[in-house]
Amino acid sequence: SMARDVATLLEELAVAPELVVGHSSGAALAAGLALDGHLRGARLVGIAPAMLLLDGIAGWLFPPLARVAASVGWLPRLFAHRARDPRQVRRLLDGTGSRLEPAALAHYERLLADPAHVAGVLRMMADWDLARLDARLPRLDAPFHLLAGANDRTVPLRNAYRTAALLPNARLDVLAGLGHLAHEEDPARIAARLLDP
Repeated sequence: SMARDVATLLEELAVAPELVVGHSSGAALAAGLALDGHLRGARLVGIAPAMLLLDGIAGWLFPPLARVAASVGWLPRLFAHRARDPRQVRRLLDGTGSRLEPAALAHYERLLADPAHVAGVLRMMADWDLARLDARLPRLDAPFHLLAGANDRTVPLRNAYRTAALLPNARLDVLAGLGHLAHEEDPARIAARLLDP
């Protein structure tokens, strides 16, 4: 549904992107848009691409747990309340394998302390259907540049390799020293990769 909404927006604005960059689940959105014919001629970039179901028990357990979490009305409020403690936010972001500057951490503190934002993230994860996308990835022949942080603890590096193997026209760059939020840790390095066709 998110890909359909973005496609409608592009059509309404009469915009035909030449470059589409998606971070994490945004890479899956870019793939879905391209597979549905909404990004003809565009070059795609996925930063820390979350385009495949997780391996093993995590992939099996995550979808139903996300649905349960999204259905528990008080959970976003509890999470947001805990996020008012900067140490909790730091611990959560450290778990991504990224090290962010204080200014970036302050942005996350504001986002994660907002129950409506947390509820929106949980609803998105509850409705996420990667199994259907995964089956279609071998048909995506658009150039897809994958940028994966070597320190990513959110989307394991092995998933980036698996994604690259499924895509017919993919190139994978592993970014030493960076985690899941690579574009926030080292924007200059990521910008240089984006400008490199």
